[in-house]
Amino acid sequence: MTQAGLSMSIAPVHIIGLSFGTSNPAELSWFDAAYSLTVGTFILVAGRLGDVYGHRRLFVLGFGCFSLWSLLAGFSVWSNKIFFDCCWALQGIGPAILLPNAIAIFGRTYPPGFRKEMIFVWRHCPWRIYSRWCVFIYLCPVCLVALGILGDGNGAATGISGFALINFAWNQAALVGWKNPYTYVLLIVGCIRLGVFAVIERRAVYPLLPRSIFTGDLAWVVGCIAAGWSSFGIIIYYFYQFMEVIKGDSPLLATAKWSVAAPSGAIAALVTGFLLGRWPPSVIMFCAMGFFYSWDMSFPSGTLILSNAMHRHHQGLAASLVATTVNYSISLGLGFAGTVELHVNDAGRNVLRGYRGALYMGIGLAGLGLNISICFMWASWRRYCASKKG
Repeated sequence: MTQAGLSMSIAPVHIIGLSFGTSNPAELSWFDAAYSLTVGTFILVAGRLGDVYGHRRLFVLGFGCFSLWSLLAGFSVWSNKIFFDCCWALQGIGPAILLPNAIAIFGRTYPPGFRKEMIFVWRHCPWRIYSRWCVFIYLCPVCLVALGILGDGNGAATGISGFALINFAWNQAALVGWKNPYTYVLLIVGCIRLGVFAVIERRAVYPLLPRSIFTGDLAWVVGCIAAGWSSFGIIIYYFYQFMEVIKGDSPLLATAKWSVAAPSGAIAALVTGFLLGRWPPSVIMFCAMGFFYSWDMSFPSGTLILSNAMHRHHQGLAASLVATTVNYSISLGLGFAGTVELHVNDAGRNVLRGYRGALYMGIGLAGLGLNISICFMWASWRRYCASKKG
């Protein structure tokens, strides 16, 4: 549901824009970035809430939230694009609550082994069949509710605000440019907030990120997932832009051209399920980065790696950490690509050049993910050799 919700605004983005009287590429990108912003920001808190108050309760709440804001987003046809952006952003809170708690239910039900691996993979397969300031005003009550029921309220406050400010700054810069002081001021403030978040988490009695989650493979897994999924978000978004704007395809025709990703992605996910118990995680991550299946291989394998490494009472946190990285990376990657597009498209007169610049950004991020996976394999090999000598 998380990725399906994102996909619903990618193919018809120009139709949605025309209904609101806008064709500005930076404004259109907010239709996707607003959703990923809230999904990526609130998943971590939602996973922790599930660990504290029960995953089944949060699972039902996530469906209710998604249904409510989907209904209101439909009514935005009689309103304006600001209302649509806000509803679309708040719609992302539903999957943010739903996803980590659904995975946690699986993680607590099945012990580590082949059966759990295939369950995690099948949960992933169906996904492949596929603004502004007001967003923050509407998000304030949600943040206050989360802070009131979490044991680590200060950590949640600094973490949510830090992630949201950094993401907002990059996506808004693609619209108004970095010459506006508030864009880089928000970026600086967001980085400071994340620094404070790290300090608070080290001292908190009940932290959002318990120390048990920081396993030896965590940084490598998260790095590969972040680079791969940010590249994926850029490539799929600008694929549709290229097909619809440059080639003049309809959204349905562009989707038909992308449809080959469904069976190939499902096959990649199934292969991952068989390989997880036989190959080291570093090799699987390398395959994900090298064969452009970062979304179908890295997500289930990364989730399973962290799930198996953590206590069953922290299964929601294991799921939410990977999902946070995925969705936050998509939104942030679109902000990076939009900034590149803005600076190379000759003030909108050379649209194709702007798209190419954004896609080169995606290629660069894919290359970064590949290099991280190679370093991950090297570190794993050295650790394996050291254990043999010991």
